[in-house]
Amino acid sequence: MLTDLLPGAPVRRQSIPVRLNDLIIPTAEIEKIRNRNYVAEKATADYVLGTKDKEKTQAIIAAMSQIIATAAPGYKHGDRPNAARIAEKIEETGLVDRKKETIAKEISAAWARFGR
Repeated sequence: MLTDLLPGAPVRRQSIPVRLNDLIIPTAEIEKIRNRNYVAEKATADYVLGTKDKEKTQAIIAAMSQIIATAAPGYKHGDRPNAARIAEKIEETGLVDRKKETIAKEISAAWARFGR
């Protein structure tokens, strides 16, 4: 659509038929679009863990939580690891770029699935 703007005049919109064959897109713009899509696809592919990898990671998190809770009773809540306390210490290290609440949820989910 083409919009004509004249000072003081109301906005008018006119439809102008355009054939795709008549569009000219610079090669540089096409490359930018291709690269943007490639980067987004690669980031998504790198970010997603497969099912087996996620299970292994959760099992390791559950095991480490159990080791910590056994070695230091202050990191135990009843008969299970205290996910909130462990998450606080993990956050303090600065090694994980997540909030302690998110870390605690991951620990709790791992323990719920693999903990003993």
